[in-house]
Amino acid sequence: KDIVFHVVLLIALLSTLVVVSVYAYLGSFSRYLADDYCEAVGVITASPLQAALNRYSDGAFRSANRYSNILFVGFSELLGPNSIPITIVLMIFLWTIGLTWLVFEIRKFIGIQWSSLVDMFLGSTLAFMSFLQAPNLFQTVYWRSSMMTHFAPLVFGSLFFAFFMRQARRPVTERISPFIYVLIFVIAFILTGFSEPPAATLVTVFSLLFFFILLSKSVSFG
Repeated sequence: KDIVFHVVLLIALLSTLVVVSVYAYLGSFSRYLADDYCEAVGVITASPLQAALNRYSDGAFRSANRYSNILFVGFSELLGPNSIPITIVLMIFLWTIGLTWLVFEIRKFIGIQWSSLVDMFLGSTLAFMSFLQAPNLFQTVYWRSSMMTHFAPLVFGSLFFAFFMRQARRPVTERISPFIYVLIFVIAFILTGFSEPPAATLVTVFSLLFFFILLSKSVSFG
């Protein structure tokens, strides 16, 4: 029975990975459109960091306070003339990897025992379902300007929360390096700069996570 289960699971995993790869392949056809040109000029004439500072201090954008999207547009432009299709493909695969890692860390934190293939299957299935149910896949994923505002925080957020859960799994006797605290703060600061929903989500999720971790006594904050 275990062999049959693993064979079926492997087939299901390969099927979801193929579909996710198809979504990534479609992203390879993405090109510059509308705001992409303006943002590209902004990051080409200055460094990505300076472009983020310029946008944050610009009165036209001050009410939104979105600084991280233009920062990562600048990093994307460093990939060369095919930066947009490369970025889209990378983000789709990073989304799948982040969800898989998050499933793995949550399973380990709770103490559930199953095959790593199940983690990979659940992660790839969540990625596939998110693309399948997206109300406007082109605007959400395949248009870089919009993707950096709506999809990028989900991708980096999944990796961030997986990393956070990894720290939560540390033995209570193991002291956490101050560098980890600084890194978590910096990543959280960057995530809140993509748009308003990630900021609200981080405040809510962090409050719940800290409360839960303190109750479970699974990590030392000293």
